[in-house]
Amino acid sequence: MNLSLKKSDFIIREKEFHEYFYKDKEHSRIVDPYVLFESISAFENKFIVNFFGDLEGKVIADIGAGTGESSIYFALKGAKVIWIDIAEAAYEKAKYLAKKFNVEENIHFLVGDIIEIFKDYHSLKIDYIYGNGVLHHIDYEKLPESMYNVLSDGGKFAFIEPLKYNPLINIYRMLADKIRTFDERPLGLGVSKRFGKYFYANHREFWLFSLAVFLKFYLIDRVRPNDEPYWKKIFYDLDGCKSILLFTEHLDKILTKITPLNFLCWNTVIYGSKSF
Repeated sequence: MNLSLKKSDFIIREKEFHEYFYKDKEHSRIVDPYVLFESISAFENKFIVNFFGDLEGKVIADIGAGTGESSIYFALKGAKVIWIDIAEAAYEKAKYLAKKFNVEENIHFLVGDIIEIFKDYHSLKIDYIYGNGVLHHIDYEKLPESMYNVLSDGGKFAFIEPLKYNPLINIYRMLADKIRTFDERPLGLGVSKRFGKYFYANHREFWLFSLAVFLKFYLIDRVRPNDEPYWKKIFYDLDGCKSILLFTEHLDKILTKITPLNFLCWNTVIYGSKSF
């Protein structure tokens, strides 16, 4: 289903970029859904699944869902999923993947602007809202109110988002300019407060010393950032990541809890719930 988009330059640029991105075979390679949520690299998703709890029978809106690996995972766990993305090319790949995993009947596909979709579907009550790397691509100021209108009482949300502070990650972003959009802006730690007006909201950071794996990709593996997205290589190359992550994961858990170094992490999970 296609919903009309607001004809702003911002929306048009985002749509055009992602149509191109998802048609590129290398950049849109599929990650195994179980690897994405249960592997050693899946710090954020393991945290989110634990926060959500039982997925069986829940209605989950997966926004900015791209090629659909997260939607597939939720469906495999028994959820009813609403896949949402701005790109038709992403829809084609997600539809194929859903059929491959035999969960097509458990996923409803919507192509369009998330704010407009939530406005049009305000009567639909959703149990969970999930997004990975979507807020820094949209006008998220308007999103909390839209979310509040569609979330059921006690409903939960979680977003995985990049932070803007780490200088090494910012160098990587400059090197990866061909696979990043003009308008995207990594977030600050204060964004979770925007959701606090409508929800009980919090945040948790991941990938501090674990970012050493990015140095391995660049200095040892000699992978150029524009040739292969590192945020996907951490799932493709589990054997190459394992030894580093086994050591740094525990270090990150300790230091991000007892020091203010969490602002130097790569990603934050913004999460919360709607009270009864």
